[in-house]
Amino acid sequence: MNGPVRHQMDGRSRFGEVLGASFRRQKGILLHARGMFGGTEIRALDAGMIVAGLMLLTAAQKLLFAAQTRAPVTFLDVLQPLFLAVLLGWGGLSSIAYYAGRAVKRFPDFTRIVVLMGAAALPLALATLTSVLITLACLILGVKGSVATWQLVHTLIAAVGLIFGWPGYFSALAIESGGQIKRTGALLISLVLLAVLAIGFALPYIIK
Repeated sequence: MNGPVRHQMDGRSRFGEVLGASFRRQKGILLHARGMFGGTEIRALDAGMIVAGLMLLTAAQKLLFAAQTRAPVTFLDVLQPLFLAVLLGWGGLSSIAYYAGRAVKRFPDFTRIVVLMGAAALPLALATLTSVLITLACLILGVKGSVATWQLVHTLIAAVGLIFGWPGYFSALAIESGGQIKRTGALLISLVLLAVLAIGFALPYIIK
């Protein structure tokens, strides 16, 4: 086997090992969240893969929902949730964790917070994947339903992802560890953010 071919195969092998290790850590994040967020195992690659996956799944979810309900969809409709996921989700929550730490006289590492908060999106990414798979299965099998019914189904699935991911329990763990603040304070921040989201979702229906 000549040098360039062997080098290429070695490179692919190392790349596969790196990805495999990341997926194992992501499994650990899901099954042993407190220990993973409290330790030093979570890597930037893990956070990047989770957020990138969330972005792709969110775009797929939007397109499939449009196909399911036969609603018109524009490029902006697809781009908007991606913008919200990255800028407001990842960046906003990381900033909240950082300034919460500073508020209690700590000196948190913003880079570490960004990594932990990216990893905290895992439950939301899995909830979005579930939503995508359900929609895809319904389209393939020809299962029909009203727009209101599908909106309710996807909202309930998203709610689980929000409660456990951004800005819920996993985010509280990221705030606690990255922001270096007490567990009760981190949980309180997450609960307030969840309450704000719930109010924002319910407000249009209340006003009607």
